[in-house]
Amino acid sequence: MKLLAALFLLVQTSQAFATDLVFDLDWTLIYSTRAASAESNPEGIVRYQDEIYRFSDEAAKVILTLHRTPGMRISFFSGGDHARNEFVIEKLYEEINRLNGTPNQTLKPFRVGSADDLRVLSSDPLKRFSERHKKPLRRLIPDIDLTDAILIDDSDFADAGEEKNLLRILDTLDDIPDFSSNEWKTAGLQELPKNRTDWSLERQKLVWVLGVVTEAKRLTQNTGVTFTEAVNQMTRNSLDAPITRDLPSYKAQVEKGLKALNPRCDDRLK
Repeated sequence: MKLLAALFLLVQTSQAFATDLVFDLDWTLIYSTRAASAESNPEGIVRYQDEIYRFSDEAAKVILTLHRTPGMRISFFSGGDHARNEFVIEKLYEEINRLNGTPNQTLKPFRVGSADDLRVLSSDPLKRFSERHKKPLRRLIPDIDLTDAILIDDSDFADAGEEKNLLRILDTLDDIPDFSSNEWKTAGLQELPKNRTDWSLERQKLVWVLGVVTEAKRLTQNTGVTFTEAVNQMTRNSLDAPITRDLPSYKAQVEKGLKALNPRCDDRLK
């Protein structure tokens, strides 16, 4: 009984001091894509009903790396319906657990939030979806510590009082898995890269997130600032706006993410 009590206390303690990372799905972890693109480049494709999605580059590897980082709780929060979100996340974790290669350990998300968990602010159809709805982290994870948590999202879904918990991914592009391909150039896409470097950095947005999280944890341990404060220091400018990916500081975090993804890898931005 004493052993069971000790283990229970250990679990409670580990949860109480967990760093919560909450990932959006659409345009953060997945792209909506085209049948022609899926056929010409099937890597990372998942189909749900009539929709075709592609996982963002290194999605499974980044989430697996975060799972392997002590003290991390990984959750997801998307405005999509629950069945769709669960299906997409199930497919993602099939790849994560395959990469993990540990049969007696099945990694799972901590929480999954969907449309029913959103806070509805308005029904005005003229407003953007992110203006009419917010993603309350305290509703998704009641025991969350907002000084030790971030929402990774391409839109401003931060709830009131949680604005500092938003790690914003700016200027996401349409799905272009291969910059050298002609398929995307004639597909009538709207969100296009400025050049190859811009395309490469956008495709590595999750690697950037990994770099930010890794560096923020280091700063938290070495300087005493909170995790949320450290993330904000690295990812917001003097006007408190999210940094853009053309800045050297953004590229530096991508480099850190690449090293965290594979410490022995000498890859550099192309």
